[in-house]
Amino acid sequence: MNKQKAALGTVPLLLMFLSTPSVNADISGNINVSLNITPTCLVSNVSSGVWGAMEFGTVSNLNADIPATVGTNGLSVVCSPNTVASLTLNAGANGTSSLRRLSNGATTNPTLITYRLYSDAGHNSEIVINTPITLPTGTGVA
Repeated sequence: MNKQKAALGTVPLLLMFLSTPSVNADISGNINVSLNITPTCLVSNVSSGVWGAMEFGTVSNLNADIPATVGTNGLSVVCSPNTVASLTLNAGANGTSSLRRLSNGATTNPTLITYRLYSDAGHNSEIVINTPITLPTGTGVA
């Protein structure tokens, strides 16, 4: 009989331990947060590797200035703050190391027409083949 009393005496203690209410407490403190931004630029308005288009239209006099119309979408380059970026234009599919040339598309003896690109409307600043053009320093804003 003593054995039964001892065993029953421990049951209320176990039940009391299991039913002890939990205590909630507010904890406050600081979390250190840091972010390292690597210099980067985002180029947009590019479709399937095509960065834009120039249209020279129909002309009959190749000795005169022929202004090109540039596509309306434009090329957008947005860089992270204080990032210096540059843009380099090569000679194109039909060019040489010193000439940009348009082709009539013929596979045998194509007609090639030399042209130049300028960064200003007055045609004073030629965009030299394979020479980087420094873009304005990034602000992180489009």
